[in-house]
Amino acid sequence: MFDDIMSRVVDQAIPIDWKSDNPLPGVGDRNSLFRGTGMQPFEITEYQLGDDVRSIDWATTAKMGGTPMKIEFQEEKDVSAFVLFDKSNSMRFGTHRCTKHLRGAEMAASIFFSVDKTRDRCGMICYNRDGVVDDLPARFVSTNLVPAMFSILEESAPPLVGAQKGNGLSKALSILPVNRSLVFIVSDFMNMSPQDWDDLANAALLHDVICVYVQDIRERELPKVSWPGCYYVLQDHEGNRRSIWNNAATRKEYAANFKRHEASILMGLEERHCASIVVSTEEGDAAIPKIINLFAGHA
Repeated sequence: MFDDIMSRVVDQAIPIDWKSDNPLPGVGDRNSLFRGTGMQPFEITEYQLGDDVRSIDWATTAKMGGTPMKIEFQEEKDVSAFVLFDKSNSMRFGTHRCTKHLRGAEMAASIFFSVDKTRDRCGMICYNRDGVVDDLPARFVSTNLVPAMFSILEESAPPLVGAQKGNGLSKALSILPVNRSLVFIVSDFMNMSPQDWDDLANAALLHDVICVYVQDIRERELPKVSWPGCYYVLQDHEGNRRSIWNNAATRKEYAANFKRHEASILMGLEERHCASIVVSTEEGDAAIPKIINLFAGHA
């Protein structure tokens, strides 16, 4: 299973135009837009009274006929990324190629490897409908990848006895650091509570949030069957299975209901200033260009 996931990993550097506030010497080979005391020249400007005399570029000053010129550098800092992975029962559903859970694992691995392309750090928080089940702090991918994949693939821990149910995403978001981070949420968004939506909006005010909306084709449409129809087994957001009579009329209604549901989710994410992409279990390698476009376009 682990090898199958790794075979569909995309390692595309994620270009962003900001850096976090936590400098870590020796890492972060991308440059920020902040001016600081790094090693990469940013621009040369005229020296002003009160500027640090150590910033004067004497070679340029000589070329300018003696007018003092100073050189500014780009500040080099690292970025922390976090993958918030939904391990609710609804993610265990899948009818084509794999479950939503495994499709999400492929996405999470791609995010980890893409963060590694720029030598930044990536952490992971696994949660279910009722709370956080695992928390890995941001570390370099070489240290965090295997524990992260193991945490995703193992069975989700049951909720604590007596714990308040619901608001799982909200509880995961509360663990994020106060420093601006790149946050990926991998979920089918079937278990969102009003509190989850509110806290997602607040998180997006500080962090760059990208939501990976995982689906299965049988959530979007029922299979075609011969007249007059037959029963088809579905799974709800709690992981429970139920039967539905499948004929032309119910297929049409079912597809329309899901389109409304999907539009509501995507609109909710957009209104909260979260970027989003939709991936589905049956896509396989077809989703790779979508992931690359996501990473390349996040600038």
